[in-house]
Amino acid sequence: MIKSRFSVGLYAAALLTGGMMFYAGVVHAEPGKRPLPVQSQACERIDQIQGRVPGRAQERLQAHPNCQGISVTLMHTNDSHARLEPISASGSDPEHGGVARVKTIVEQVRAEVGHDNVILVDAGDYSQGTIFWNAWKGSDAVMFINDIGYDVITLGNHEFNLGPDNLVARIEGHPVTIAGVDYATEALRAAVVATNLDLSGEPNLDRLVQPSAIIEKGGVRFGVLGLITDTTRNISSPGPNVLFLDYVQSVQAEVDRLRDQEGIRHIILLSHVNHADDLALARQLSGVDIIVSGHDHVLLGDMSQLPSWTHNRIQGEYPAVVSGRDGDNTLVVSAWEWTRVVGRLDVEFDALGRVVGWSGGPIVADLSIPEDQGLAQKVAAYRVPVDAFANVIIGSSGMFFDGNRIPGVRSQEMPLGNLVTDTMLNYVQLDGLGIEAAITNGGGIRASINQGDVSFGDALSVLPFGNSLVAMDVTGAELVAALDNGLTWSYDPVGNRVQSTGAWPQVSGMTVSYCHSTVADIQAAILPPAVCGDALLEGGVVKAVEIQGAPLSLDQTYRIVTNNFMARGGDFYASLGTACDRIGHFCEDTFFLMLDAFVDEFERNSPVNRGLEGRLIAE
Repeated sequence: MIKSRFSVGLYAAALLTGGMMFYAGVVHAEPGKRPLPVQSQACERIDQIQGRVPGRAQERLQAHPNCQGISVTLMHTNDSHARLEPISASGSDPEHGGVARVKTIVEQVRAEVGHDNVILVDAGDYSQGTIFWNAWKGSDAVMFINDIGYDVITLGNHEFNLGPDNLVARIEGHPVTIAGVDYATEALRAAVVATNLDLSGEPNLDRLVQPSAIIEKGGVRFGVLGLITDTTRNISSPGPNVLFLDYVQSVQAEVDRLRDQEGIRHIILLSHVNHADDLALARQLSGVDIIVSGHDHVLLGDMSQLPSWTHNRIQGEYPAVVSGRDGDNTLVVSAWEWTRVVGRLDVEFDALGRVVGWSGGPIVADLSIPEDQGLAQKVAAYRVPVDAFANVIIGSSGMFFDGNRIPGVRSQEMPLGNLVTDTMLNYVQLDGLGIEAAITNGGGIRASINQGDVSFGDALSVLPFGNSLVAMDVTGAELVAALDNGLTWSYDPVGNRVQSTGAWPQVSGMTVSYCHSTVADIQAAILPPAVCGDALLEGGVVKAVEIQGAPLSLDQTYRIVTNNFMARGGDFYASLGTACDRIGHFCEDTFFLMLDAFVDEFERNSPVNRGLEGRLIAE
């Protein structure tokens, strides 16, 4: 489907040149600067007149022979989360995805429009989610990013899961130790951009990550910037030396520098923040042409262009078209998740560098797309070192446990959430501690479990973070505050935004009643949400809690088990962090892994089953 506003004359010129209008002629540049295309410098002079003498600018625009528009094809991915292999068929979803199909799609488009006319980018979170990441620690992603030939990538929050030092090691290509054996890895060849990070406190990382990158396609230079969600401080492990800057101020300053000092007229922002926030950012920024969105796994597209099994996942049009602060068009795109699709955006710019035409949409990596055999063989080679321990059968599942995000473990009670928290509460190694209830964040549950045999690798894919179990005492008020935080996706009333869908609680040993209207508004992005008039705590949503069948008292102390991430305040669970830090208060890291308890359940009680029990009740 084509949505275009560019002139008939410009469109005709594009057709006569095969859809591309790049100009290779250059003039001398200032010392230390790369030369600009003639087209860019000529139109820059018009830009200086535009707005002051509009008629004269238009006259010069028509008269100058080299001042014409350009076209480019942007291909993009986000949130691949270590899905190197195809995603197995499940329910109505057929087998699809995998990085070898992504490469085929990219190469097909490169063959169609010309390799030098395609920009390939990723908006972050290539880490975490399958056993590949657990073994290779991110070097698995570096391999396929290099092999497919990405131009620029930004960082997601999960790139920091193992800290800055690991990120440096992966970018530089240091060896990885798997099951006691060292394996060689590759250094990343794509540029890494993160405009809103101050990395001066992490000098090893600072020299590898840039505020922006300039890439040249067909003789025209493009500026590419990157944003990473500031919630990374709470939902990952960047450490104290990675500082997060204001989104708008940091991006606008870099855009202005690129335009004023480098002569860059076309700007792409890779944003690992989330789609809704990116729409708002687009309105506040000037000079940004395209935003590639990530973090919340949004599928955009037209039902008529996508297979039926994807229709209930579509959340908007591709692209979203927003008027920026300067009144020009900004196109906002997203490519879902997990290598399921590859985004393709064909963009037309006018002679002044403004977006005036666009077409495209997500390309589904289904079985009609053959796998690139070279990359498929590399994936198979990367699989070998982890198979020895991943394939050990630990038990069986009597049902399919759905690990989907939304709707799923990040928005409602789920059998898989009940299973995970039950294993935490009932883990034999914690007997004698007097634990009454368990709570974990839905964002820590990362995969589904199929009915039948369950391997260690399957369990590891569900709980890949290596979190340990923390037993701690909390007051009833602190527990309610924690539940309020999770049920509202860490809603921030000051900024009027949700901060982490992954904060949604899954619980055991308790039942929780909450205000349906407030939570429904938050999940539907109706902000500010309706007020919960009968909440236990002011501004909250929890109306009642029972612990082991007895009504909760705000003043009473309860012993719970959670994960070490939440116990230190991760995912904005501030009340748990406060309770754990209280001097003389019981808060003990048992150093038993959540994964240990989960595996133990399958080893002892297979086939494993769970259902919905009314633990989280919307009223």
